Amino acid sequence: MSSISNILLDKEILLESGTNELEVLVFKVAAFTFGINVAKVREVLPSTAITSLPKAHPSIRGVFKLRNQVIPCVSLLDHLGIVADSEQSESTMILTDLNKQQTAFLVDEVERIHRLSWEHILAVPALDALSHTPVTALARCGERLIVMLDFEMILDDVTEQFFRTDDV
Repeated sequence: MSSISNILLDKEILLESGTNELEVLVFKVAAFTFGINVAKVREVLPSTAITSLPKAHPSIRGVFKLRNQVIPCVSLLDHLGIVADSEQSESTMILTDLNKQQTAFLVDEVERIHRLSWEHILAVPALDALSHTPVTALARCGERLIVMLDFEMILDDVTEQFFRTDDV
């Protein structure tokens, strides 16, 4: 009987170690296209009813219950200062597992997962003007560049490190 990891590798769900590749989940927020490393994503969900929280950070839309767990929900539209371009905005949630904290991020739509070589990942220039920008890299995907967001920086900003469990 094959082990689960062999089954997943046969179906090309997991990356083999040493392949020099990563998988990027590409999604849209208004007219902008962003990406996140699939290793940080637990699942993609349709948007659900969210209970607002008083005195929360302006980017936190509130919380919702998923499998008997309360999950905070962050609006990337609000956090990145983007104006919604349709009534279908924020129809999808990307549930992440960052810093031992599950958090959902509202996006307009998820495009697909791309498998990219690390050679296609471009570093963001080290400029003081970009030091507070939540961007970790740019991913060259075909003829376009995908902005890789720094979800840890966004989470630290909106929670003001409230949920951090360990010292950095």
